[in-house]
Amino acid sequence: MAGALLRLTDFLDDPQGYCVDVAGFGDNIRLESPLQAHTCKPGSHDQLFVAVPDGVMKLVEYDRCLTAFNLALDAPVHVAPCDSGLSGQAFTVNEHGWVYLPVAGSNPLCLGVAAGSGEPAGGRNHLRRDLALYDCEITDRTLVTWEHLNP
Repeated sequence: MAGALLRLTDFLDDPQGYCVDVAGFGDNIRLESPLQAHTCKPGSHDQLFVAVPDGVMKLVEYDRCLTAFNLALDAPVHVAPCDSGLSGQAFTVNEHGWVYLPVAGSNPLCLGVAAGSGEPAGGRNHLRRDLALYDCEITDRTLVTWEHLNP
């Protein structure tokens, strides 16, 4: 199963765009750390996700799924072993490009990047931003609209 980059549609302050990314690289990958938005690196296994039929976003190379352990505003997002019964893994992608979790009695929570400017990150000309859950209905669309791109 081949994955694809999950890239923010607005490039904001990064000419290469921001992708959902696992902190670290190679032998120093930090699968337990919160995910981040990082300069897109086509072909990098720590940025390749696929939407699978049971309603999860899977990080293909590491057999882990996009996971929110806390369904609350500003909660970080991680990758964790896939568990179809875990509500924090039931991310849906809609026609607006939102990657979101439905929340009973509340607006859905969207995967999004922090406002402001990116900060320098490993690699020449690489930037990073925090990644968290935001209220889909009131957050600036440029921070919560994603696209799936083949690497």
